Parts: sequence; C-alpha cells; structure tokens
Amino acid sequence: MPNVKLFFQIHKIRIIIYTILFLIISSSMICYSYYQKAQNRQIQSKEQQLITESQNFNAALKKYKVVNKKYLDLKNQQVDVTLAPNDLKSAKKELFKNYDYKKMETILAKITIYLQTQEDKKNEELRLFAEAEQKARLAAEEEAKKGTITGIIKEGDTNILKATIVLLSGKTIVATTTTAADGSYTIRANFGKYTLQITKSGYATTRQSVEIIAGQSIALAAAITRSVPVAVSSGSSSTTNSSYIKKTIDTSRGTFTIHLLTMNLGNGAIKVKTDTADDNDCLNDCPVKSLQSMVNLNGGFAGMNGTYFCPTDYSSCADKKNTFFWKIYNSRLSKMINNTNGLGEIDPFLIFDENGKPTYLNQWNNRGGYSYTAGINSFPRLVENGQNILNVDSLDTKQRSTKSNRGALGIKGTTLYGVISLSSTVVDLAEIMKSLEVDSALNIDGGGSSAIYYNGAYKVGPGRSLPNAIIFTGG
Repeated sequence: MPNVKLFFQIHKIRIIIYTILFLIISSSMICYSYYQKAQNRQIQSKEQQLITESQNFNAALKKYKVVNKKYLDLKNQQVDVTLAPNDLKSAKKELFKNYDYKKMETILAKITIYLQTQEDKKNEELRLFAEAEQKARLAAEEEAKKGTITGIIKEGDTNILKATIVLLSGKTIVATTTTAADGSYTIRANFGKYTLQITKSGYATTRQSVEIIAGQSIALAAAITRSVPVAVSSGSSSTTNSSYIKKTIDTSRGTFTIHLLTMNLGNGAIKVKTDTADDNDCLNDCPVKSLQSMVNLNGGFAGMNGTYFCPTDYSSCADKKNTFFWKIYNSRLSKMINNTNGLGEIDPFLIFDENGKPTYLNQWNNRGGYSYTAGINSFPRLVENGQNILNVDSLDTKQRSTKSNRGALGIKGTTLYGVISLSSTVVDLAEIMKSLEVDSALNIDGGGSSAIYYNGAYKVGPGRSLPNAIIFTGG
C-alpha cells in the first residue's frame, strides 16, 4: 500500500511539473508572439518611412530635373540664363545632401520665375526680330515692284532749280519731288503707266506720259518754257475770210486743246507777208520785235510767230542771241534772209504769191519757177498729201518727249491753218494737223515764243519778242 501511495504522489508531482512547464511554455509563446508583432510593427513603420522618404525624394528629384531641363533647353536656345546655375547648385545640395525638400522647392520656384522671365524676354526679342524681318521682306517685295525715273529739267540749256515733279495715276498723286540745283530729279513708284507733271512758278505746266518698269531706272529729261499768257481763253472771233477759235481735237494720240487761226486765201481778200526784225542776215545780238508791232508795221490785222530762234534766256545762246538760220522772205524788202548760209535748204518752204495764194514746197531748194511775195522755211515737215510723214528719228529729245506749246502752219486747198497746240510734243502735233485734214503742214516755233495776234488782241502770247513772223493783211 505504501508503494501505491507513493506512486500517486509522484504522479501528482509530475502533473504539477507538467502543468507548470506548460504554463511557462505557453507564457513564453504568448510573450514571443507579442514581441514578434511589435517587431513587425516597427519594421513596417520603418519600411513605410523609407517608402515615404523615397517618394518625397523622387518627387523632389523630378521637380529638380524639370527645372534643370528647362535651364538646359533655354541655354541651348541662346537664352541668357547666366544666373540660374548657382541657384540650381543650391537646390541640388538641399536635395542630395540636406534632404530639405521644402527649401529646395523654394529655390526651384525662384529659378522657375527667373527662367520664365528670361524666356519671355527672348520670345519678345524673337517676335520683334520676326516682325522686323517680315516688314523688311514686305518692304523689299514692294521695292522690287518699283522703278525709278531720273532726269534733268531744263529751259533751253539752263537747269531749273526747285521745279515740282509730280507723278500722277489719273488724278491721284503717287509721288512728288523737286529738282536739285543742277535741275536733276529722281522719283520712284510701283511699275505702271503714269503722267509726269512738271510745274514751276512762271513756267507753263508740262505733262508727259511715262511707264515705270519694275527694277529698272529710266532716264527722262524734260524741257519747260516760260508761261505764255493767253489774252482770250475761250470763245471765238472772225471776219468774212478769217477766224480764231480755241477748241479741242481728237487724234490717235489723244485729245488736245489748240488755238486755231484760219485764213481763207482763195479770193485774194487776205494777203500774206513774212517779215524779220532785222533787215539783213544776223549772227549775234539780233533785233527782235513784238508780234503786235510787226503786224502794225505791215498794216496787218493778224499774225503768228515764225521759226525757231536762239532766245537770250538760253545760256547756250550767249554768242548767238536771237539768231535763226531758216530762210524767211522779207516781204517789206523783197529779199531772202539767210539766203546763202547753206542751212535749211532741204527743209520745207511755204510760199504765198501776191494774191495770198499758198503753195507748200517740201524743200526750200524746190522754190525755182515760183513767184512769191512771202515765204517761211522751217523744220520738220509734218503732213504731206494728207498723211503724217513726220520722221520721228530726226527729232531731238525735247521735240519727241517734252509736252509744251507747239506751233504749225498747215494748208488745205487755199485755206491756211495757224495752230498752237497745248501740252503736246512735235509727234502729237503731226497727228493734230492730220486730224485737221490739212493737205500739208510744217512745224514752227512754240513754247515761250508762241503768239497769235488777231483783230487787235493777243489770243496767245505775247510771249517772247520775235526775230520773224507771218502777217495777214486785208481781211
């Protein structure tokens, strides 16, 4: 029995020991579990902290890279960003060394504002440059459309200072300039057809048609003449066998205004005289007279200026003042002036017999066999047999191109036409005489010498005093 009791006691002790061991083990396991959980929480917290720090760093690095790339791009575009590198260096230090991302962002914000300001400045410069370049290109394109007219304005051989040159398209002024001391001018405009108008106080207005060619320079000299006063600007007057009228006439070269003196020489009522201020040939400082005085001297009622001559207001005439070389038959003296000077001999000669009947000869040399009491020789021939036979190549530049007063004598049957056309060239004048349907016509002086005297009054002029004239008596 004692052994049994002992056995149970031992067994009880074992149970107690096992229970204690179980409790110890269980407690240890519970404590380890709590420890493990605490460790895991700490690890997770550190991991989250590292993740957050990594995210913050990456976000900051991304911002830095954006600003740095902006800096490099602007630098490559030649934008002045010289102040950025030092600030970028400071931002980089805060990013990689101090990990002060807020301070880095403050620095980056400052850099961003600076870079944007510099970029805006550069863009404005580029815009202004592009705008200037476009303006220059457009100006060059416009300039390429332009051409130039240059020339010298003269009165005879005298250069005209401060003449006004106006380029007109219809009635619109396109360009204007004035002549320099040497009479020269330059005017530019887009290509096209224009009217070149030349004006100066005391001178007749001159107009010429011109065509400007893009990219080209055209030389266009012009002559102007002193103003010719017109005593009768409108209306007409007449006698039984004569008339004066101012009218317009249409031609193939345009419409022109003319002063037209008409003499019916078929019935002998009107006689014609040609007279000179000097009774002999003259080589310098020749006498001149007004047209009115010549008409009165010959007992006439009408008259018209005669040939070209060398007036005293032309500098080129200094040693041959008021001379002329064409042949004039002096009706008062019944003698040929300039008979033997060898000039004008192949130029046309208009003669009149004692009854006033006219005859047109295409050369002075062909006068043999004719009886005449008046005659005037001049150049060039304009119309023969009703046709314009003007040799344009024989004209000088002023005769071809200068719009001025032009004079002509024309014959239609036994009717004489004395014409002064306004603002015309000699080329225009030939067409005017053809449009008047004359049989023949020759050119005489015009410009500042233009004069028509009729029934006691100047219809054109008086203009310059003259060395010769054609006079009409009777009536």
